[in-house]
Amino acid sequence: MASPTSLTVTVDLEEYSKFEIEEARSVITATIVASGGGDMSGEQITVELTKSRRGRDSVVRTNTATISGTSDPATVSSTIDLNLVVDSDYINLIRRGRYFIKVTSVSDDSVSAITSDFYVNPVTALQLRNTYLFGLKMDAFEMRDVRYQPTQITGVEVVTVSGNHPIGFDVLTYRYDSSTGIRHISWGNGGPITQISSAGMYLLRSACSSNYIEIKVSDLTNLPTSSEAEELYIQKSEITDTKLRRWLNQACDWLENDKIAHVFLEPTRVVTDPLDSTGTEIDWDFIVPRIQFDPCPSGQWINIKFPYANLLRIDELFGQMANTRILNVDTSWVEITERNGFVRLVPFNRQAGFEFIGLVWVESLRGRIELPNFWHFNALAGLRQVDPVLLEMIGKKAAIDALIVAGHALRGGYASQSISRDGVSESVSYTASAIYGIYSATIEDYTKFINKEIKQLRGRYRGPGMVVL
Repeated sequence: MASPTSLTVTVDLEEYSKFEIEEARSVITATIVASGGGDMSGEQITVELTKSRRGRDSVVRTNTATISGTSDPATVSSTIDLNLVVDSDYINLIRRGRYFIKVTSVSDDSVSAITSDFYVNPVTALQLRNTYLFGLKMDAFEMRDVRYQPTQITGVEVVTVSGNHPIGFDVLTYRYDSSTGIRHISWGNGGPITQISSAGMYLLRSACSSNYIEIKVSDLTNLPTSSEAEELYIQKSEITDTKLRRWLNQACDWLENDKIAHVFLEPTRVVTDPLDSTGTEIDWDFIVPRIQFDPCPSGQWINIKFPYANLLRIDELFGQMANTRILNVDTSWVEITERNGFVRLVPFNRQAGFEFIGLVWVESLRGRIELPNFWHFNALAGLRQVDPVLLEMIGKKAAIDALIVAGHALRGGYASQSISRDGVSESVSYTASAIYGIYSATIEDYTKFINKEIKQLRGRYRGPGMVVL
């Protein structure tokens, strides 16, 4: 058995969701190619699912893949089921965001590779297209774009296509003179040739003088050192998956923060201090305000009302005044009422209880007083399981945003169009009236659903709001 000298790794999809099991988007399949080691049979490779944020070092799942066979290069695959990424309390560790896979040779940890970032979301862009936007046109009538950016002519990005450009394939031609280092580029058969002399924007006219594309060259060193020609497909500009993901993320925030406030759809780490006692940054999703200490009535255990419903676990709890930590709470004392975030601190013996009550100044020389911003914590809060109605709410809210944009892009804001020639006329109306868009009926149906369901959801997950005066 020999160690590989290089590794490559890819994943099968660009976006996943642990809730889209039937669509086969809840399992990540990583394909690993190991090379340079000859007979690598039995060689083990560590596969880590890692959050792509801040230090990019928060690993949520680790697998081990073993190479079988004697071929070089050798290919092995590893799968990660997002619904099985749980901790010892069976709390799922996946929250929406970007992730990547890192693979490392067990016998030589200097040999490693990572994938490009991919997305994990409650509702994927593809699910949104296939469910809530199914059958509806998502393109612009008077705008053009390329289907895929150039791959053979590296270092060139198409940023603009003229609005009247014919739909179909055309050729981007790049010529490089190795003797002089001069670079030329042209668009379309017979189009004028433009010399690339520096990084910047270039307007390339096609053989038809009214059509053009605009390209961006960021760095001359990224351009090919040989002549290349590449076919690009021009299509109507359409709403991209990137835009759909932005609307889906906004819909999740809207639901969590506005409609059922402080109810996270997935287990979410909320902390008051992003650094631990040694000054090392911990993994966190949100930095949140500290909680005031309120004296409890005589004969009752000290209690804390956290503002987060579905409080799952408290990993650290301590009391601090100014910059001085005066109390570390043993997490075994913490008793949580999960649904409403109500916490009682119950010490496990009398001596600990006496010391604990004394430390928080319940009977201090200044009397029974509140201590502002006293409680600091590191906790997990969120739903253990997301009901299908919540996913439908997210999908329809994001679909409304997409349909509003798609409606005015379809015909550039025109309500109707009339054409007459040689005594033959045609009149087309794109809306029921000039004040409504083409997708107004669908938007109205989705809005009615949201307004109807949101009341029940707020009651189910938050309950009635009460204030003690």
